[in-house]
Amino acid sequence: MAKGENASAVADYGKAIEINPTLASAYRNRAVAYRAEGEVDRAIADYTQAIEIDPRHANAFSSRGSVFEAKGDHDRAIADFTKAIEITPRNADAFYHRGLAHRAKGKIDQAIVDYTKAIEIDPQHAAAYNSRSNAFEARGEIDRAIADHKKAIAIKRP
Repeated sequence: MAKGENASAVADYGKAIEINPTLASAYRNRAVAYRAEGEVDRAIADYTQAIEIDPRHANAFSSRGSVFEAKGDHDRAIADFTKAIEITPRNADAFYHRGLAHRAKGKIDQAIVDYTKAIEIDPQHAAAYNSRSNAFEARGEIDRAIADHKKAIAIKRP
């Protein structure tokens, strides 16, 4: 998979699953390969199987949430990111992505709360600053938007 040979990775993970059908990480990794191949429904099925095997697999919840987010299924994305956060409360990316899903639903205030939490956890999360800036701009809070844009730019530049 690291070489970009996703079809081969799918086959290899499939073989690993044949050998040990309770290996949650094999389902999760095959889901990553499926997603890279554009097979999002198969990716969702494998993330779901990984979660069924290991209900505390925060990464599988976050990853499945990202697929739901990409498909525009924001409610399911929010549910998965929320579960990932329950399992790993210091998961800045889960807060960030949940913020994106809230924003896509028009819930700007909730998005700002999530972006802010992502920044509290990871003060170098440039994407969270950028997204929060856009949310502030949408609320007409231009000074706060500018401040966050400046922080995002400063983080991206060494």
